[in-house]
Amino acid sequence: MRSMNEKMGKWEVLKRTTNTLQEVAAEINPVLTGWINYYSKFYKATLVNYMHIVNVKLARRARRKYKHLRASEMKAIRWLHGISVRQPTLFAHWALLGSKPTI
Repeated sequence: MRSMNEKMGKWEVLKRTTNTLQEVAAEINPVLTGWINYYSKFYKATLVNYMHIVNVKLARRARRKYKHLRASEMKAIRWLHGISVRQPTLFAHWALLGSKPTI
């Protein structure tokens, strides 16, 4: 998990607000798919819980990008949940693990 945290910390795409959500997904999905394929064989429950951190990072990015979400982290999580309902295969951890943002 430590190496996964370090890798996520280096994702510049989450720090830029000029990218669309589809561009963010295109950049991080290969990494997420690799983690899911490797770690889900033996640590699936832990991995599902860990993917919550990815959702929190996506919500944090949304709070920086959209002014109406800045007031509350829960607003950003609800917004991300709405995206996951409309596009359930946008991110790899939503499609493969079912680790969607919950309200």
